[in-house]
Amino acid sequence: MHAYRRHNIVAVDRYLKQLLIAVCTAFGASAVILIYPAASKYLFHTELADPQSLDILAIRWILVAPVCALVFSWWVFGWHKVNDFLHCRRLIIGALVIALFVILNINNSSLGYWDVILGKSPGNGLVFGTPRSIRSDEFIVNTPLAFSQRYNGYAYFSVLFGNRTTDMFIIKDAPVWTAAEIFRPFHWGYLLLGSERGLAFYSSARLVVLFLVSYQFFLLITKSGGQQNELGGSQSAQEHRRLSLIGAVLVACAPVVQWWYAVNGLVEMIIATFLSVLLFSLYLRTHQEWKRFALGLGIMLCAGMFMLTLYPAWQIPLFFILLILVAWLIVTHWGTIAMRPWDWVSVVVTLLVFLALMLTVLRSSLPTIQATMNTVYPGSRESNGGGGQLSWLFSTMSGLAFPFREFVATAHASGGNSTEASSFVTFFPLGIVLAGINLVRGKGKDILAMLLLVIIAFLGLYIFIGFPPSIAAVTGMSHTTVRRALVMFELANVILLIRAVSHMKFGARDYVLYGLVTVICLLQAFGAFFAYRAYLGYISLAVLVVFSLVTAGALITRFKVLARICTLFSVALLVLSGISVNPIQYSASPLTGQPAIEQVESIQRSAPGQWIVVGGQSSLLAQLMVANGIPTSNALSVTPNMQMWKILDKNGSYAQEYNRYAYMNVMLVDRALQPDEKMLTVTVPDRIDSVLNLEQLHRIGVRYILAAGDIEHITYEHFSVHKIGSTISGLTPYEIVEGR
Repeated sequence: MHAYRRHNIVAVDRYLKQLLIAVCTAFGASAVILIYPAASKYLFHTELADPQSLDILAIRWILVAPVCALVFSWWVFGWHKVNDFLHCRRLIIGALVIALFVILNINNSSLGYWDVILGKSPGNGLVFGTPRSIRSDEFIVNTPLAFSQRYNGYAYFSVLFGNRTTDMFIIKDAPVWTAAEIFRPFHWGYLLLGSERGLAFYSSARLVVLFLVSYQFFLLITKSGGQQNELGGSQSAQEHRRLSLIGAVLVACAPVVQWWYAVNGLVEMIIATFLSVLLFSLYLRTHQEWKRFALGLGIMLCAGMFMLTLYPAWQIPLFFILLILVAWLIVTHWGTIAMRPWDWVSVVVTLLVFLALMLTVLRSSLPTIQATMNTVYPGSRESNGGGGQLSWLFSTMSGLAFPFREFVATAHASGGNSTEASSFVTFFPLGIVLAGINLVRGKGKDILAMLLLVIIAFLGLYIFIGFPPSIAAVTGMSHTTVRRALVMFELANVILLIRAVSHMKFGARDYVLYGLVTVICLLQAFGAFFAYRAYLGYISLAVLVVFSLVTAGALITRFKVLARICTLFSVALLVLSGISVNPIQYSASPLTGQPAIEQVESIQRSAPGQWIVVGGQSSLLAQLMVANGIPTSNALSVTPNMQMWKILDKNGSYAQEYNRYAYMNVMLVDRALQPDEKMLTVTVPDRIDSVLNLEQLHRIGVRYILAAGDIEHITYEHFSVHKIGSTISGLTPYEIVEGR
């Protein structure tokens, strides 16, 4: 009877705890929802619509509630129990997060900025954060190109861009129904779910997979599972998981990853690199033939994903990091690799399949590749390195503030805007110092640490001193730049840091070592402050100092409770900064639901024809047109539209101006150009400003004009325009007619 009563008391106590966590979760989520509009104005300087729609409030609550539940579950169920649950079911949880984004139809695109371009409030469908103009490569280029494919049947070539066939697969990040699309799994959402849900999948899956793969990668290099490490030390599984979590967050939530999130394939490159290393490690450790064949196919997919990012400026330095990781695995497992005849057969088969798929791409896209390589920009870009500033190495924390304050370039800033200035948070030179101490103290040799030191020295030499042209050409580093190589230099430092800390033996009386780690971490905080003093205030400095101290504590403390607290705060600050870079946006209505474009769609359905956008921000608005399936002559030219320019520039006088990746602004005039006037000018490397008349538009096949402003008075020779719709958001549709 006594035992029965005790059981009932335990059951009631458990029930009360669970009820408490449910109530606290609801209260916490509701509180965030209520205060968020004011917080948004303070953090992101964005005015939200008042009152907020029920859809947005519900989505906000659904996203915040699990975070509140996690915090309270640590208290109710225990730190280790909850963390073991998260670790063991991380793949399922990741899949559920992706499914949640797709079901709720939310993404992290800045496409809400289209409302700003059209003179509206940017709060339409905004759940958290703010759309950013600096993300123009995403919401003006990549996302519209992906959405345009819906109207093209996801075909390899499109006719929406400039009245010609445009390769949609090889250059830009657009989904295509082709065999080689197997190398781009994050496009599959577009192909299977359509544009909006595809964007939701693309936005969420890349971040979730990057985090999970990074976490697993750091488990590998820190020797998880409590096994004996190479230096003779032993650490618990919990300790390895904690360090791996810090490493995964330093990668997935890094300022440079988030500011470049949907541009130039940085996320895909890192995923392909880390995942291929993980698969290769499994390949070397297993001897079952079918498993090795499956792992080989996985490595092949990673190779294709890496290659098809087609951004050598990052690919080449990252490839060197991949090589040293592969070399480390081969050295580590050298005595047990044991390749059998069937293994070699499976390798050959895998390579043949890979080559066959790549040949399909080469067959279809060779003209596009050749055209790109022959452009003035970016095809002719080369660099021998050199000229890097040492202040860049000690100011990597500055990017943590970029989401919350309008970026201001300074004399010591490593870029002219927040995207270019962003970096990995490295705590340089902590990883190098700890690795050096390990190598001096240890009885064995840490091969990985030594190889990482070599690659860091190699990249550092390129960045700060430069290579002779012959060395730059032989190594391929002539195809990167100092700023792009710096990103991979920083990634190598993050890998080395986590590796070195996992192998470091911190004794109870290692006060000098504790002090050294703390000083180096603080050096980064003050380095960021002095490098960006015109931008960072004293409040930012205080936050960076706190972040430095808690991260130092998370890396080196021997006291479990303190380590948990420091890890929690360090990870929370990194995650908060990282997820604040890109907004959480409900639906794609700012891109697909603009009344001005809906009017154009109606005209196009009744009487199809080629369009052009003139006046104002015509180069940007042309992208809005093609995103909605409207063929537009001045849409982005990833490669130059020679078919059009041979008509407009018969003598090739302006080849230097248009032989490039370029947007095209159009100003419409009612006269021929004067001798001292230029038809084309290049104001920035990727934008052409053109001055054209109606006769020229007619010659390149334009039937309709969407004008920012009144052009009814414009005529030229026997051509004039006829207004065929209403003025909406300052945009008016016209038709070119012959005769006055």
